[in-house]
Amino acid sequence: MCMDDAKYVSARQLQKDLNYKEWRNFQRVIAKAQVACLAEEVSIIEHFIKTESFVAIGNKAQRKVEDFMLSPHACEFIKRSCMKPNN
Repeated sequence: MCMDDAKYVSARQLQKDLNYKEWRNFQRVIAKAQVACLAEEVSIIEHFIKTESFVAIGNKAQRKVEDFMLSPHACEFIKRSCMKPNN
């Protein structure tokens, strides 16, 4: 999980650390965190860097998937977004 002294971490890894089974559900949390980031006038592009990673799909095959590299600050916004009830 994100630590204050950590650099950037994968959103896919954070998804697992926060026990989100499906990426599409975690994407909603990321979107809420980005809105909160904007509301505090914090740059999204510095803290939520869009990238791609590979996931295993069986028989040693892999598929390219969307991912983000998250700064520790982005992780904090995500944690706060997880705690808020859905509106």
